[in-house]
Amino acid sequence: MAGFPTEDDLEWMHLRRNERKPLSIELVNRDIAGCDYQIRAIRTLLEQLEQKRRKFLMVMATGTGKTRTAIALVDVLQRARWGKRILFLVDRIALRDQALDAFKEHIPAEPRWPERGDKGFPKNRRIYVTTYPTMLNLIEKGTTTEAYVSPFFFDVVIADESHAVSTTSARQSSTTSPQSRSG
Repeated sequence: MAGFPTEDDLEWMHLRRNERKPLSIELVNRDIAGCDYQIRAIRTLLEQLEQKRRKFLMVMATGTGKTRTAIALVDVLQRARWGKRILFLVDRIALRDQALDAFKEHIPAEPRWPERGDKGFPKNRRIYVTTYPTMLNLIEKGTTTEAYVSPFFFDVVIADESHAVSTTSARQSSTTSPQSRSG
C-alpha cells in the first residue's frame, strides 16, 4: 500500500514526537498480563521499539496468553503515547470476536471497532480488530476521501495467528503501518 499521510496523520505524528514518554518507565499492567514470561516478552519488545526497531515476531505456545500479552503491550503503548490507533488482525471471525471481548474486558475505556451496529469504517476509534480480508477490502476500496485509509493511520499492527494467512495477504496487510508491527 502506498500513499501519503493525511492532515490528521501529520498532526498526530507531530504530537506523538513531542509528547510520548519513555517506554522503559511505563509499567505493564499485571492484571492484563501477569506471568513473568509475558512481562519479559513485553519489556523486550518495548526496549527494541525504543531502539527504533519496527518489526517483531512473538511466538508463544497455545494457551500461554498471546492475546493478553498483546493487549498489555497495546495498553503500555497507548499510555506512553506511542500508539494512538492499533490494528489487530486475525484470520477468522471467531478470533475477531474473542479478541474484541478480550480488549473490552482489559481496556474497557478504549473505543473499539467493530461495535454492534457500526456501519462503514469509523476513524474515531483507538482499537480496530478485523480479519485480513476485511482490512484488504477497506484498503482497496479507499478511493474516496471518506473511505481512504492512509498508510499512516495505524501506529501498531498486530497480526494474530499470522501463520494461517496466505503470504500475499500478510505482505499487503503489513505495509499499512510505518510505526511497528508484531506477528
